[in-house]
Amino acid sequence: MNTPEGKELRSSPRLYEIIYGALRDNIVEQGLPPGSLLQEKTLATLFNVSRAPVNKALSLLSEQGFVTHLASRGYVVGANVPDDWEPAPARSLEIYISPEVSRALKARSTWQRIYADAERVIAFAIPFGSYIVNETRMSGHYGVSRTVIREVMGRLEQCGLVQKHRQAHWRAGPLSAKQMEDHYQIRRMLEPPMLEEAGPIIERRLLLEMAGRIEEALAHDDDLTVEQIDTIEADLHVRCLAGLENPVLHRMLQQSQLPLIATSYLFQRYLKIPKGETFIREHDLVVKLLLQGAHRAAASALDAHLESASRVGVLRLEKLNAMKEPDTPPFLTRVVDGS
Repeated sequence: MNTPEGKELRSSPRLYEIIYGALRDNIVEQGLPPGSLLQEKTLATLFNVSRAPVNKALSLLSEQGFVTHLASRGYVVGANVPDDWEPAPARSLEIYISPEVSRALKARSTWQRIYADAERVIAFAIPFGSYIVNETRMSGHYGVSRTVIREVMGRLEQCGLVQKHRQAHWRAGPLSAKQMEDHYQIRRMLEPPMLEEAGPIIERRLLLEMAGRIEEALAHDDDLTVEQIDTIEADLHVRCLAGLENPVLHRMLQQSQLPLIATSYLFQRYLKIPKGETFIREHDLVVKLLLQGAHRAAASALDAHLESASRVGVLRLEKLNAMKEPDTPPFLTRVVDGS
């Protein structure tokens, strides 16, 4: 996995990279003392972000020896912290956030906010047809610059949700059952062998964290949130494969993310599918096999999971096709057949 060393404030940095850089600078330059306890929830509040990018930033710092992870405690500044470590007398955590970091966080949160809503809106629409996405109207709709919109559109293109069409128009959809099957076929050809190869280098800590999230989901399957489901999906389909240094394969997978996006937005929110479904138990099996070191068996279990997800996805997509087309914002224009 590439580290963001020296790239914290480059153009369009990832959120976890900004947080990673800020924390590293506090440890190295601002004198955050060894033994300081860093907890995800506290840092997420401090940086005004979700816990996911904080977790990834802390994981990188742990890999590089800036902090030590202690189970059930959090992360402690310093390397080789003993298991019987006890926190010093309570004192407020003093972390300096520079103006540059503040600006980077604000800029990142702006396009991320726009991206999440644009992704949801487009995912809602494409089962019902094909749409042209107008950048100028989109800019006015969200009250942001065209630069922000171009960043959003570029990332929507990366995951296969939109594509450039004739006369440089952005176009989205339609999402058909055949396309759903095609995307899953690509994922079945790529993900299982990638997981088998990545298995030996996946951190056990990550697998235990994944197992914990799955266990919690299974224990409270009547009260799951979409965010929990998204995290569990990303654990298996993104984080487990991140250690493979093959950008071509990762790019191909990223361009076939449409089924995962559709599952999140359409099936969980639009159709109100009952929570606590079998896919969580399928994830549970894969993770348990990875923890046992049975990487080939884990890859086979992942392939079975993707096959099942494809069948379920197609069936639910057919249910959507029978429903009334949702209202769309002014930046989406339905394409008439043949145009």
